[in-house]
Amino acid sequence: MGTNPVPNLALIRTQLANERTILAYLRTAIMLAGTGVSLVKLLEVTLDLIRLGWLLIALGAVVMVIGTYRYLRLRHKLNGQVNCPSEPESS
Repeated sequence: MGTNPVPNLALIRTQLANERTILAYLRTAIMLAGTGVSLVKLLEVTLDLIRLGWLLIALGAVVMVIGTYRYLRLRHKLNGQVNCPSEPESS
């Protein structure tokens, strides 16, 4: 008879939340960059719109870098934790 370790549900929830967060960062970055491309390529050519478009494209890249950094940092912290239930301390 073997005993199966019970998964740490709080750790699993945190990992899933971390994945949802990176997807939100990705969605935001794509929206910013897509809006920037639309301003640069599809609208009338004015210097202000071109500058705003390039700014949005750069901002989208920055958001993606920040999101990736935060995701990887938290994933590294979570992987360092033991994946088994915590045992009560005896006094």
